[in-house]
Amino acid sequence: MPGDNEHPFTVVLSPMPRYARLPVALLRTLLSCLLLPASLALAHPHVWIAYTASIQMNGTSIVAIDEHWRFTEGFPTQLVGIDQLPERGLLDAAQTKRFRDQAFASLAHASYFTHLFADGSPQAFGEPTGFQVSVEGGKIAYSFRLPLAAPVDIHGKNVELGVWDPSYYVDYEADSDHAVSIGQGAPQTCSIRAFVDKSHPIFNGFVLPHASVIAC
Repeated sequence: MPGDNEHPFTVVLSPMPRYARLPVALLRTLLSCLLLPASLALAHPHVWIAYTASIQMNGTSIVAIDEHWRFTEGFPTQLVGIDQLPERGLLDAAQTKRFRDQAFASLAHASYFTHLFADGSPQAFGEPTGFQVSVEGGKIAYSFRLPLAAPVDIHGKNVELGVWDPSYYVDYEADSDHAVSIGQGAPQTCSIRAFVDKSHPIFNGFVLPHASVIAC
C-alpha cells in the first residue's frame, strides 16, 4: 500500500511478468536492487494511476493527446483540502478548480508525465484543456486534452508515445491492452503498437516504462 507523502500523486507502470526460474543475470540485478541507497529505496511508487490516451490527428499530423487518469491507489483528497466528494460522477466547478490548482497545474514542468518523441526528439506540449475530475468506482479520475505546441507530421518518422514519471514516484499503468489508441481523423493506414521502452529507463535505470509506436 502507498505511504503518506506530500507529492500530489504517483504513476503506475505495468507489473513485471513472473517466471518460474530466474536467470543468473536477473538474480544479480535483483541483488543490486537490495543494495540500493535508502534515498532510492524510498522513491518507490506512492501513487498508482491507470491511464488511457487517445491520439488526436489531422491527417498524418498529431495535434493533441486526450488522456484519462484513474488513481487506483495513493491519492489522499485531503491534499487538496476537500473533505467530501460525490459518490460518483463529475465534481463541481469549485472542486475541479481546487484539484487543478493544487494537484494538477504543478505537473506542467514535467509535461504532465507525457512523452512524445519524433525521430528521437522530444515534442513540446501546450496548456491542457477540458480538465475534469470525477469519481469512478470510489476512485479519483482526471480527464484532459494535451495539445501539442505545434502539430507533428509523423509520416515516415519513428514516433513514440509514453506516460511515465522518471522518478518512479508515480507509477502509470495502461488501463487495458488497448489503452493507447488513435482517434478519428487519422488515415486508416496509421497503426499503433505497444512495446517496452529500453531507450528511456527510469528510476536510475532499474525500471523500463511501457510505450507505444505510432506509424503512418
